[in-house]
Amino acid sequence: MKILKYSYICMFAATAGIMTACAPDGQEGMFPGKGEPVTVKFSIDTRAAGTDDFDSQVKTLRVYAFQNGSPVGYYYGGEDVPAHTFEWKLPKGEVWFYAVANEQEAGSLLCENKGDIFVLPGETAGGVHPVEGLEVTPDKLESLTFSRLPEAEYVSGGTETGKDETGKIYRSAIVPMTGKCRETVANDHQEIKLVLKRSVAKLNLYFAKADVTDAGKGQLYMGRGLYLYNIPEYGYLFPKEKYEYTGAFNCLEGAGDSSDSRHQKNGKVILSAGWPEEPENAPQEGTDAYEEYEQNLKEKTHINEINALAHAGNTDPEQFQWMPAKPVYLFANPNGIADLYPSAPAGDKEKGYYLKILSHEHKVGSDGTEGHEADMQYVALPEVEANMNLRLFSVISMHGHVAMTAHWMIVPWEPGGGDVEFN
Repeated sequence: MKILKYSYICMFAATAGIMTACAPDGQEGMFPGKGEPVTVKFSIDTRAAGTDDFDSQVKTLRVYAFQNGSPVGYYYGGEDVPAHTFEWKLPKGEVWFYAVANEQEAGSLLCENKGDIFVLPGETAGGVHPVEGLEVTPDKLESLTFSRLPEAEYVSGGTETGKDETGKIYRSAIVPMTGKCRETVANDHQEIKLVLKRSVAKLNLYFAKADVTDAGKGQLYMGRGLYLYNIPEYGYLFPKEKYEYTGAFNCLEGAGDSSDSRHQKNGKVILSAGWPEEPENAPQEGTDAYEEYEQNLKEKTHINEINALAHAGNTDPEQFQWMPAKPVYLFANPNGIADLYPSAPAGDKEKGYYLKILSHEHKVGSDGTEGHEADMQYVALPEVEANMNLRLFSVISMHGHVAMTAHWMIVPWEPGGGDVEFN
């Protein structure tokens, strides 16, 4: 079951006879006279977010109101306005409300990913503004697409550009959010709620060694790379439900970028390989080349060590290592690969998300001989919707060979300290 967490905008409409006198004079004539006007009281509180909940924070906000497809109200709130309350005069009758938060994080906007760049219209000084000259419609807003995904920001620990993620601390990204609702504006302290939904999903990866008797005898490393494939070229600013994505895909496995390692094959790098030049086959044992090979394995691929112990099927993050310790943001992708562990996902016509996860064990035998056991596993993700918080838990077993059991789940996207309340 998909459980989604939202932020809310609440608007209260009061009777015209009581509230009209409170409306600023500058709002007269701000809608084209469709229906008897009432005054909507609109209050906003955008709280400061901490280091781990920036993807729940609202930095900027636009709200458009439409009646019969034409704008009848427009509001803008910027970063310089932490909390404010205003009255918004709107016509009675059916009104559609469209909100866009953090538009700057989406980058350039296009209509259905083609044509000229579309700039959201309206003044960007805080407050309510006239609608004359606003060239925008609900259909236009719902067609807007973006092709830039947010990225978590490095804060401290380790080395920012280092391949070893151990000890690094990141701050989640500010992400674009939107919401829409249709309400009949009437009178008598009517309450209207508009839900803000993130335009992207996020993925968090957790790893552990299998919690068995001899699990501690070897060291487990994620030092040979972890890659993501089949990333849609764009997403919709106003997320669509149950739609068919008809655009192109980036990061298709095959010929392409292999700068991180020979395993990359055009995948998006989630964990870097410590030794990009690692050869496909090890040299003959007992030779100088083999000794150099073994030294490079230890010095370069022994990064991103996993020490946590957990049982397969466990989904308690406290029992795992979050690696890397940051969310990976995703466009919605309505496609899915049926097999959790696909053998050849690059040829799957559905183009659902999947990961290539490389891990290896280093151990020393009773005779002092060092050994390395490695595994490469494909893991398919489910169909991904915007605003989804997806977690993948991988338990890696090291019994003579390295194998992995994966389990994904969808959890609420907690609002943290950055939820938006309009009251």
